[in-house]
Amino acid sequence: MKDYFVYGNSKTFRDYLRVLYQFVDTLQAVMDQEKIEVRQMDPSRVSMILLSMPKHVFDEYYFKGQEPRQIHLDLDNDLVGKGKTPFRKIYKDERVRFDFDEETYSVQLLGDLKRSWTLPLLDEEFEVPPIPKIEEIMKATVILTVDGLMKVMDDLEDSEGFTITVERDQVIFSQKTDVKIYNVPLRKGSYALLKVDVEEEITSNYPVDYVKAFVNAVKPLCSVIKIRLGKDSPIEVQAMVPEDATLKLWCAPRIETE
Repeated sequence: MKDYFVYGNSKTFRDYLRVLYQFVDTLQAVMDQEKIEVRQMDPSRVSMILLSMPKHVFDEYYFKGQEPRQIHLDLDNDLVGKGKTPFRKIYKDERVRFDFDEETYSVQLLGDLKRSWTLPLLDEEFEVPPIPKIEEIMKATVILTVDGLMKVMDDLEDSEGFTITVERDQVIFSQKTDVKIYNVPLRKGSYALLKVDVEEEITSNYPVDYVKAFVNAVKPLCSVIKIRLGKDSPIEVQAMVPEDATLKLWCAPRIETE
């Protein structure tokens, strides 16, 4: 029997793939007895994306091997790009099934119709980057609504950095360009800012485009975002998806020089 999995909602699975597609053109997954996981750096190596899905979130999950298996797929041309890819059109109540052979894999969308595509696996091996070891330097945790954070991020210039300042009872998002200063304070308990936990007050700078792309892409999947950061540390942005999957972005700080 081939390795395979069946996921109960093809639209939700497509939304996960679309989040990954914001940062990488090919999907580098590792499948084993317990989970399937994607952990990749973007081509510029500024950010790292993590999607981990334990086997119990799937309707069916079968992996015959003892050692983890690398699965390398072309997101752009074969799955969620602009052409007539399998996830271009999703119909109500469809499930999705992936079957993996040695050199090919199949995608089946299962609803009123059984639509099936057979596609090539990419043969390049890949290295899986380690999860950043930043627990000791994370000094603040912020929980925000996706809608609120999207409104804040929408007014930021993509080509510039932005600053997050975390205080005891508020979080301030700001950006200074050559011609203007943008500033949004969010008070704890407001519609946008649900919770703040602070060991020490933090001010750090990050690139706008990576964080904005992640926040916008996860909107179909969740309503709450958790952010962790420290001074001049990577920012960790986690989409609080309703199932036991883990979806995170780490992004390197933007160090301002005089």
